[in-house]
Amino acid sequence: MTFRKKEKEYIKTIVKYRDDAKSLADAINKSQILEKQGWNIVVSDDGKYYLFFHQDKFDYEDEQKVRGYLVELLALLNRLYSERLLVAYPSSHNRPLVIGKENVKRYRLDVNSVDNEREFIVLSRMGFGWYSRNKETLYCWDECTEMVRPFVEYLFSAYYVSQDLIELEKNGFKSEEEIRFKQQQWLTWVSIAVALVIGLLGIFIK
Repeated sequence: MTFRKKEKEYIKTIVKYRDDAKSLADAINKSQILEKQGWNIVVSDDGKYYLFFHQDKFDYEDEQKVRGYLVELLALLNRLYSERLLVAYPSSHNRPLVIGKENVKRYRLDVNSVDNEREFIVLSRMGFGWYSRNKETLYCWDECTEMVRPFVEYLFSAYYVSQDLIELEKNGFKSEEEIRFKQQQWLTWVSIAVALVIGLLGIFIK
């Protein structure tokens, strides 16, 4: 069972916050993993999802790249579900306003405040965007397609992590077969080394 570097980071987040997070989105927010990558998912009042990606790391032309990041995350979740390594179930808690950023609150209709009103997310036609307090544009944005929306719903689910996934993460993403092989390989080398030492000692003793 192999995972790419970024997939391993997501799995580490899922496992680490399994007892504290109210949902997958909450685990992602606590870890700040998306924020470190420079992108977030914003939920509007009418149920639409928008990708916001920071201008310090991306340009408007990078929207396809950020869409790829989202698809990569959703594909990983789908794989974990299908292989029964992760089980999702409905969460009774309120949904976060943003997936990827923790300190976000409702400011007024169609406007969310970020980090104690240091930044604002505006989701109205009058000024759609993510701005600083000085009205400087901080993020580019792109609307998620209808095809992606049902899969984004996964992120609002509470979840249970299987023991197999916990052990896999604990063992550095090595399977039991790989661990046994390395242990056997190590024992083989130790046996060879001991045999060489005994052989050399025999020569000198004679």
